[in-house]
Amino acid sequence: MKFLERIAQGEPVPNLVALVGEETYFRQKALNAVIESVFRDVPESDREIHRFNQDTDFGSVEQAVNSYPFFCGKSLVIIADEKLFEQKANAKDDGLAKRLEPLLAIVTNMPDYCTLVINVPKFNKSLKLFKTIRDKGVVVESEPVKPNALAPWLKECAASLGGRFDYTGISRIMEYLAPVEKVPLALLEKEIGKLRLYKGTEKPWTAEDVETVFSDL
Repeated sequence: MKFLERIAQGEPVPNLVALVGEETYFRQKALNAVIESVFRDVPESDREIHRFNQDTDFGSVEQAVNSYPFFCGKSLVIIADEKLFEQKANAKDDGLAKRLEPLLAIVTNMPDYCTLVINVPKFNKSLKLFKTIRDKGVVVESEPVKPNALAPWLKECAASLGGRFDYTGISRIMEYLAPVEKVPLALLEKEIGKLRLYKGTEKPWTAEDVETVFSDL
């Protein structure tokens, strides 16, 4: 994900971020990276993070955004309330844009010290709110990885742990996952971590190694 690469290279995170898509794994990775970038070198006890996961009140969001963080001079507001962005099926206009107008007003006047992140699976791209965040900040889309397109991700995940698969190892994992529609990336990452502990990183990981270790998968 290019967004993660830019953060890893030290590029600052804009103070408006939308993490959108059905793949929770990638959205969580991106959110973790944003948190660490915003609060770089700040102890967790001093990090001012406000989370809105359900029954979001825009008055509370506005207060969180505009309250100056005295401990470290930075604050983070995370809106992960999926119902807030739900739109009725087959409805051209169900009043969603109207309901989100208070949030649009908030993101239009963001203070420099606050970063606001919207983290949801679906976000209507035709909304002025979406376009405003895209223009003023960044939108990161997170789509599921299909089993037949998994090889590059497997190589990248192994490399991040200092290891590597040979052809047979990758083939065996893809055989395991061929029947599924959505790859369980978080579980797969956990199994690859176990494989590193079992086999080490000096030799490539084979189909036999995968068969031995990947019990949960």
